[in-house]
Amino acid sequence: MTKRRLAAGIGAFLLLIVTAQGAGANTSDKPKPNGRVLIISLPEITWSDLTQRDAPTIRGILDQGAVGGLTTRTITRATALTEGYLTVGAGTKAIGTGLTPILLASKGAGLEVGEKFGTGTAADAYEQRTGQSARQPIVYLGIAAAIAAQQEETYDAKIGALGDALKRAGYNSAAIGNADRTPSKSAAPEYERSLVTALMDSHGQLGGGEVGSELIEANAKAPFGLQINIDTAVSAFDDAWKPRSVVLVEGSDLARVDAYRNVVSPKQTLAITRAALRRTDAMVKKMMTKVNLERDTVIIFSPSPPSTTIPLGVAGMAGPGIDAGLLRSATTRRDGFVQLVDIAPTVLTQLGIKVPETMNGKAFTVAQTDMDANARRDFLIDSDQASQFRDSMITPVAIVFIIMIALLVVGAIISLNRPNRNQLRNLLHFGSLFTLGFVSAVYLARLFSFHQTSKFFYWLFVVAVAAIIGTISLAFYRRRANDDMLIALGLIVVIIGIDIITGGNLQFNNAFGYSPTVGARFSGIGNIGFSAISASTVIFVGFLVNRLGNERKFSRGVIIAWMILAAVLIIDVAPMFGGDVGGIIAMVPAFGLTAILLLGGRVQLRMRTVVIGALVTIGALTIMAAIDLTQPKGERTHLGQLIERVQNEGLGSFSDVVLRKLNKNIATFTGSVWVWMLPIVLGFLIYLALQARPQLRAITARTPELRASFIGFAVLAILGYGFNDSGVIVPGMMLGILGAVIIAQLALTASSSGLEETLNPESEPLRR
Repeated sequence: MTKRRLAAGIGAFLLLIVTAQGAGANTSDKPKPNGRVLIISLPEITWSDLTQRDAPTIRGILDQGAVGGLTTRTITRATALTEGYLTVGAGTKAIGTGLTPILLASKGAGLEVGEKFGTGTAADAYEQRTGQSARQPIVYLGIAAAIAAQQEETYDAKIGALGDALKRAGYNSAAIGNADRTPSKSAAPEYERSLVTALMDSHGQLGGGEVGSELIEANAKAPFGLQINIDTAVSAFDDAWKPRSVVLVEGSDLARVDAYRNVVSPKQTLAITRAALRRTDAMVKKMMTKVNLERDTVIIFSPSPPSTTIPLGVAGMAGPGIDAGLLRSATTRRDGFVQLVDIAPTVLTQLGIKVPETMNGKAFTVAQTDMDANARRDFLIDSDQASQFRDSMITPVAIVFIIMIALLVVGAIISLNRPNRNQLRNLLHFGSLFTLGFVSAVYLARLFSFHQTSKFFYWLFVVAVAAIIGTISLAFYRRRANDDMLIALGLIVVIIGIDIITGGNLQFNNAFGYSPTVGARFSGIGNIGFSAISASTVIFVGFLVNRLGNERKFSRGVIIAWMILAAVLIIDVAPMFGGDVGGIIAMVPAFGLTAILLLGGRVQLRMRTVVIGALVTIGALTIMAAIDLTQPKGERTHLGQLIERVQNEGLGSFSDVVLRKLNKNIATFTGSVWVWMLPIVLGFLIYLALQARPQLRAITARTPELRASFIGFAVLAILGYGFNDSGVIVPGMMLGILGAVIIAQLALTASSSGLEETLNPESEPLRR
């Protein structure tokens, strides 16, 4: 019953916002009469590959336009070429695998209708598979499999949406490329012509271009002995490049290089990559003689990453009204970064065509910068390297944090059974402070470019800073009890809080933050950051009120605690700062409950209490949504974009988002090392409740205000897990912080004499 009421409340909230925003429906200009767009695809190419020596023409186009790092991630992290092109064509993340092995063989089968296929032609095979006649010169034989595959996902990608939109507006679409790995006349041809899927319509048909076997020629020195026939490709481009046209040209030799890299040495891989890039550049140079950047738009992108790594791809755009600068979009809200889903809306926007409501991507915009072309390229290469470094460190850092908590738990159990070991208690106390300092140190490490040095110096910095924080915190404890916790927890709150206010640069490419290669978030606060700052805050205010005094109902300590809770809430959830929708749902009830308990109020778990909490949370969501919707579309957070989707597509899109996040949440139980934090800390808490209840009582006897913090923490962890797609990562970080705090407190009350003293404290217990 509670779930139904909560869902109804959220639905009512969404309908309210949709109704309020109805007058602001999306509009677009009329199509430009002679607009043309050339899309150049560079499979598996990164910014570091594009040297002036190997690709002078492509570099020249990029240098005079706007550029960015492209997140190629679709539904799966390692995007295959077909998935990349399908995503471009849908304007939404799409999956490229079919449902059976026979359908998998059709992934790259974009054929000209007259080509031989099996015992007949491609047109015959298309009609057999779809029940439709082939009315266009090129067909995609995997169209039925591609559409069926999307039904298994929650992104609801509409395959061919870009092609349909162009056709409705009267534009011609064409694709030129052929990345086959075997001659078409071989006994078992391997088709790799998935570029067709980027511009085909929803029926799997494309109006023009050249993808047949005549586009490739034999060369014994090339990967698979095949290469693009540049003259044939240029001739096909000349035929397709007419007024009101969109033409996709693929550097198909580059795709063959990536497929070939597993059988050649790293040195030879570099050599054949450079050779393929030079040939692609030569082809583009000839085509650009027919392109006028004062009228025509050129978009350059990498549809998929190399098969061995997952770096940022290349994105660039040049043409009328496009100044030199850094690309960004409403899906990233960060200068210099765009996503694969943004390409289709960009093409349509450049032509003045309305972007279909089914597309989740947003058009590229240009952010002005003082960097010249070389500096922009260096910035993107450095960002990619930082992202690769972060991705390589995210699991080791999490494992180290979990191991530290596990060691503290083992030490605490030993200490509880042997309470007279003062050295062990002192070690546990410092170890807990060191562990809390470790969280701050990981964020501070992003101030330095460790990706340009080595992992050794990274670990040296993190360990040293954690030790310094632990030592300083310990020194404050010796001056006054609980000041150690105020320092260790307060630093986490301050570091993350200031970072979010100033742009979230410590979150970006951080092992406890997010990465553009993952593509889930590019700005604001990440889920681990939310976990760290919210858990630290809710415990911090308990220690703070105890430190400042709680002699009367509205004491100075309580008022300051309320102000801190409010400030952290705003930093985390406000659209211009953290932009954390899940944070609203978790923090408003948890922080509100903590604030009431610190004041001395009593809260009972009843349906009325749950309903009031839900209504207050919905009210906070409404306020944040209203603020978000006042921002320009390019600056809106996930909440504002969700409201737009609900407005355009109905409440069904909301359920899609919920299901998608739920699936991601559940997947973390098998795909994240953070899952180990749950049995370690929860098992320890159960042990304390069963075997060390006096010591557990001693913690709240020593600091009565922690009762409020612990209750608030429980609500925070449960809701934080339930409403964030990071799943166990959220309670994992929270429990790590809680575990370190509890073990530090146990270390201070473990001796029998200390236990008796803390069970009879002079301080007044928390009001009920």
